[in-house]
Amino acid sequence: MKLVNGRDIEDLKKRIQEKEVYLDKIRGCFIGGSVGNALGYAIEFQNE
Repeated sequence: MKLVNGRDIEDLKKRIQEKEVYLDKIRGCFIGGSVGNALGYAIEFQNE
């Protein structure tokens, strides 16, 4: 396999994929929190 700066290309691909998965989890937390906050607002101030 080819080396780039002393690293295997497959190793670099794996590291990039792991970072993408990590960033997807962070995005999911932000989106989930935003949706939960938006839905919670309507319920929080609802008259009983």
